[in-house]
Amino acid sequence: MGIDTIRIETERLILRPPNGDDFDAWAAFQSDESTMTFIGGVKSRAESWRDLCAMVGAWHVRGYAMFSLILKDSGQWIGRIGPW
Repeated sequence: MGIDTIRIETERLILRPPNGDDFDAWAAFQSDESTMTFIGGVKSRAESWRDLCAMVGAWHVRGYAMFSLILKDSGQWIGRIGPW
């Protein structure tokens, strides 16, 4: 089973491995000072790109990593959750 087939759904949410389509929201998340206070501090877009690629790579190397958290009704990326 490839990572493209991994998907967990609840009534309101979709959890799936991150991908390149998540980047703008991922970078906005990591540029917010209050959000990043306890998880490494604010990141530049370049650092955010590297972090996203590291997470995608972890899925390929280990078979698990953090999920992208998506609102089911809008398709909006709202965060990340899971093991790292």
